[in-house]
Amino acid sequence: MALLTLLSLASLLSFLTLVHARIPGVYTSGPWESAHATFYGGSDASGTMGGACGYGNLYSQGYGVNTAALSTALFNSGLSCGACFEIKCANDPKWCHSGSPSIFVSATNFCPPNYALPSDNGGWCNPPRPHFDLAMPMFLKIAEYRAGIVPVAFRRIRLPDTEQTVSTVGQTRILQHEVGGGLVITGGPLCHFKAGNRENAVLRTQDWPDRNTAHTLSHAPGLISINVKSPFSDDPPTINTGNAYLHPYDDNFLYCTQGILRKSGGIRFTVNGFRYFNLVLVTNVAGAGDIVRVSIKGSKTGWMSMSRNWGQNWQSNAVLVGQSLSFRVTGSDRRTSTSWNVAPANWQFGQTFSGRNFRI
Repeated sequence: MALLTLLSLASLLSFLTLVHARIPGVYTSGPWESAHATFYGGSDASGTMGGACGYGNLYSQGYGVNTAALSTALFNSGLSCGACFEIKCANDPKWCHSGSPSIFVSATNFCPPNYALPSDNGGWCNPPRPHFDLAMPMFLKIAEYRAGIVPVAFRRIRLPDTEQTVSTVGQTRILQHEVGGGLVITGGPLCHFKAGNRENAVLRTQDWPDRNTAHTLSHAPGLISINVKSPFSDDPPTINTGNAYLHPYDDNFLYCTQGILRKSGGIRFTVNGFRYFNLVLVTNVAGAGDIVRVSIKGSKTGWMSMSRNWGQNWQSNAVLVGQSLSFRVTGSDRRTSTSWNVAPANWQFGQTFSGRNFRI
């Protein structure tokens, strides 16, 4: 009996190990890995819409331009859809931006191999190369346009459902009344002004021509935050400390940090199909970002596992019309979130419902 128990335990452990190994792209806080990055989609990233993950309009789905198409080695036949990565340009001082700023992207598309070209000369996404084809605005945050392709370091991360400041992307010390030169940062960083020894210091930043914003510190030293915004939705937010001035001037310090990409609101479930076929697109997932398991429950049924159809579209053949729907999703970091009764009994195909997101 003891031998049988040991054998059963060994079999169970072997099965669990096998299951773990078969779920690729699992979130890890391990060391940085090496890859290369290119860009596509145009300056407005319009060419990145749609894609192999099924997300459709990346703007309305909450992904924006913080996206990447993954090579075969990273895409995992679609299981990596939604996965979140931190990426830095690495070891190419000619083309990498100084300071090696980080970008944070979600996997939303597949970069197919091109076997007509060698892997080191145009076939960048050929197996077994790990490669990121970034939305053009993201590539330009880490490297020069003329580079075309750059070496990068990357790692998996978890995306929070609230903004966090994670890294300094630029800084300048302000020592005079009128600042000459200064620092120009684009792309919507969060900038802070730390006053020196004077009270009531005022920092004025011209974040767009003819738009001055004054920030007053009542006590010094102190810290204030400037959310840099552009008056034109199509233009990148910019702060230019070359147009900043202080009164009274003293030893003051301005630094800017890049806020991590975040998810706003709950996990979204878009229900498509027909009476005998439910196809659910899962989007806006915080945490690891990618989903490895989905279950669905009607108000008159138990929990039923769904199978992945393609990208992050999950299917069930159960008849659930007329029942309220609950969903349970598991991310690649093995955490599970359950959204109870998010779709009312009178739901219709084509509707999207918001559930409970992961918290980190």
